[in-house]
Amino acid sequence: MKKSLKKRRFLLIFLALLLLLQTIVLADETIQEYAEVLPEELIVPADIFQSGELVSDEEAENMADEMDEEETATETATETATETATEAETEAELFSDVLVLDSEHIELFQAGDESSEELLSMVEAEKMIGFAPVEADVAAQSAYVIKSVQEKSAAAVTLAQDTFTMEVGDRWYCDEVWTQEHDMVGGDGTRNCCNYRTIRYTDYSGTERVSPLYCMKASRDDFPAGEIRDEAIRAISNSKIKKLLYYGYGGPGDICGEYDPTCSHIDWTKAKNRYVFTHISISKIYDNDVGYATAQEVEHVGINRFISYVNNLSLPSHDAVELRVANDSTWVSANPASVNMILYRTRPSSMSYIWERYNSGFQISTLVIVSDTADVGNGIKITRKTTDNWQLLYWTSKSDYETRGSDNPRVLSETGTLTLKDDWRFKIVIPKSVQTDKKMLFSTTLKPLSFLMIDSKVQTGTSDLQDMGAYVYQGTPGVTALELTILPRGQISLTKRNSYNDKLVAGATYSLYAGEDLYSGKIKRYSKDALVESAETDSNGKITFADLIPGKYYVKETTAAAGFLLDSQTYNVTVSSGTASLAVKDIPDVKKRISLKKTDAQTGKLLDGAEFAIREWNEANRRYQESTYKMNRLTEAGTFQSDFLVYTDSNKGKFAVAETKNPDGYEGTFYKEFNIMNDSEQLSYTAENTLTRSKPGYLTIRKRIRESDITWAHGNPTFAFTAKGTDTVGISHQYEETLVFKAGSYQVDSQGFAFIETTIQNVPLGRYTVTEKPVVRYYLTSVYKNSGNVTINKIGESSYGKRPEEIMSAEVTLSEGAESASVTFVNEKQRFDGYSHTDYVENIIPVEFGS
Repeated sequence: MKKSLKKRRFLLIFLALLLLLQTIVLADETIQEYAEVLPEELIVPADIFQSGELVSDEEAENMADEMDEEETATETATETATETATEAETEAELFSDVLVLDSEHIELFQAGDESSEELLSMVEAEKMIGFAPVEADVAAQSAYVIKSVQEKSAAAVTLAQDTFTMEVGDRWYCDEVWTQEHDMVGGDGTRNCCNYRTIRYTDYSGTERVSPLYCMKASRDDFPAGEIRDEAIRAISNSKIKKLLYYGYGGPGDICGEYDPTCSHIDWTKAKNRYVFTHISISKIYDNDVGYATAQEVEHVGINRFISYVNNLSLPSHDAVELRVANDSTWVSANPASVNMILYRTRPSSMSYIWERYNSGFQISTLVIVSDTADVGNGIKITRKTTDNWQLLYWTSKSDYETRGSDNPRVLSETGTLTLKDDWRFKIVIPKSVQTDKKMLFSTTLKPLSFLMIDSKVQTGTSDLQDMGAYVYQGTPGVTALELTILPRGQISLTKRNSYNDKLVAGATYSLYAGEDLYSGKIKRYSKDALVESAETDSNGKITFADLIPGKYYVKETTAAAGFLLDSQTYNVTVSSGTASLAVKDIPDVKKRISLKKTDAQTGKLLDGAEFAIREWNEANRRYQESTYKMNRLTEAGTFQSDFLVYTDSNKGKFAVAETKNPDGYEGTFYKEFNIMNDSEQLSYTAENTLTRSKPGYLTIRKRIRESDITWAHGNPTFAFTAKGTDTVGISHQYEETLVFKAGSYQVDSQGFAFIETTIQNVPLGRYTVTEKPVVRYYLTSVYKNSGNVTINKIGESSYGKRPEEIMSAEVTLSEGAESASVTFVNEKQRFDGYSHTDYVENIIPVEFGS
């Protein structure tokens, strides 16, 4: 029934896979690739594994999506038409494992129909890798199912050769107990000795091999030599028997040449003694059958000691090799092993062993050590094709690594196969462009080992014959996986603009430096302040510093673009796994002079004695202000030239020239704003003066306090004021004035406020700011205007302790037709303690105006 199900369902590929497989991994002895686990489709194009390219999850899924789904739909439709849902579920439970169909082992499979024949033809032509389901009991018991590639998931397995032949040799005896004189054949018939048997087969690689074959029921008769029936083969699960087959005579780990059973009657160096000991030991464990020997004899010759000794040994793994990678200060062994990839943005000249193709950068793993933990001569095989995009660096031992040094590795050639053995060391180099984790799979070099039993009842039809046991080199070579961990990286996107017009600036060179010690894979790649890269802004004013190790950096301009000043600022940037944006501005390298002539407005005659000042724009304050630039008088009277005026990010190229002193007998208000960035402006001006002078202005300041607050014992309430500003020609003026309340010298309004006032005479027309100075007992509460050419500036809330200029001030504009202005300051008394008012002494300087 199961056999027929196997034939009928041999190609139920998709149903079995979808229900049972989460991950399928294929590894061949001569192939290892960068690959993630296979997608969940059952048949995949062979070139997924043959391309030699790095394959990500997404890429593998995309390749799988491109496969022909027509056959899947046809088979599914057929199954739906012929099976009920319950039947399909029942049959699906029979498939617990999967067989790999590849071109190397195509002869192991037979086609049952035309569709199967077509599939096998495609596999043979290496156009496809196929998978076929295996029945549950076959997977559990049959030697056909030898070795899983990856134990943590539903695994791909290789179908074993289907022909095993038993060969029988001479009768073999030992020095004591199982001797020829006691043999059932030609002896006294008290012992059942054994024939030397072997099993002949073809291993996984197609090599014909012979292994010792042991009867497992010593007292029973053997069955004839010849070909073993498929259904008679079972997989041995008893660990003691497997250890005896492994460490016994002829086994892969044969210890009999060194083992001493401590029995002086037995010569342990004889092969026949070792074979018989192994035979009786296996039979005792399997069927408690010691060939009619007594318990005392078995103990005396050391059978029990041999069994106990072997059972304390570990059965070494033939399917995998562990890789050791550094984890902080310790070495960690694992399969798969995860190794950090260290980023190099360019190839250092000291690393000449790195191929030139990696001049623009690469990633190199930390050191990996091959570890044959079972000490059975296992290793890994690495094959490189010309299409592969990785490089292998290696050392053949610890001493080789110490002698050659980390900067003098051996290098695997462009093509070739290399076997890395125990204690070998290696590093993997991959392109800088790889930014997702990858996996490499390596075949182990040790032959895959399996333990099988021949069921005599199935073989012969009778149950009173011996079962046989042996080890065979069958199955799929083990796989060792190395996971390449790609560490985070980031980038800095710098944009350069003209600070004057915000246009993009090309040709500026910026250098990137490490702002701290930077580590990749716990290896220091850059020391603090080390230069990482220099680059020039492109036509879009941009530089991208890519593939950066996360950490702190700083950026400085090292060469200015043509027509611009060098940017002296340092820009600190912290890089993570994304993009850090940096906006910088370039200051144009512009410096110009202005020239000026002072003339009589009526005659055009050059006038001497005038003075001019340069005002510089302040972008932050949005006004022109005093500057250090000067207008210099030239040799010829009435001619002037400025210092070189330089563009800055603060002045935006904007300046003003103002006449600060007129020639004697002349008046003038020359004032000119200009921009040195304006190429159409000539920057050459004429300032005219006239002999007439406008009449002066007047500024009245009134002080108002509550009369009830006046305490004469405290002294006369005294207040001081400052009027400061510039006249219409830009000349600065400052006036100081005091107001003192004396008994009988003030007036009182209807609200009970005492007030007095003073007028500042002969104030040049212009703009002035009037502020009150602080006094001890009073604080400013309000300011109001008495004329239309006054503006009140409220700066802060009124409170005692604040300076009056922090509360309010008055802006006064004196002009033609509005030559006078008046403003009132109101105060509140706060302190009534024993302090006196401030006393003032006034000096009066007479000022005369000409006609």
